Amino acid sequence: MTSICRDNTYISYNFLMSITGAGSHRTPMQAAFMEVTGLEQTVSPIVYREGHDNSEAQQLVGPNGMASITFKRGVSSDPAFYNWIVNARNGEIRRVDGSVVLFSEDRQVVMHWHFSRGWPSQYSGPGFNATDNAIAIETLQICHEGLTID
Repeated sequence: MTSICRDNTYISYNFLMSITGAGSHRTPMQAAFMEVTGLEQTVSPIVYREGHDNSEAQQLVGPNGMASITFKRGVSSDPAFYNWIVNARNGEIRRVDGSVVLFSEDRQVVMHWHFSRGWPSQYSGPGFNATDNAIAIETLQICHEGLTID
């Protein structure tokens, strides 16, 4: 039987987040999260119409922007991310570089999203409900100054 050649697409649940410098000893930390969103960059358009011209408006290149990256995971006994934002609230902003790493089905690295000079802007603890058996989820939001892919 002839094998079929295809361009691989990758499953979205096989990833890892790694950051350097957020822990107390500034050592690299890796964490498995259940969801990562906000790997976004934008170039905002500016609509410009000359005052004497009633024709079509021009689209000019506006400011660049980056979304905050949001990480969600099940609550664990490791308080490093919570302590990171507590330190930020107390005036000790510790900027870090980090990556979201995507793996193939056989756990080979296929892509990295690198962010630079990130700092925690929001932490949300879990909601609790005695009638539910869902995992307790904590959320960490990181602002950053750059996003690259390799």
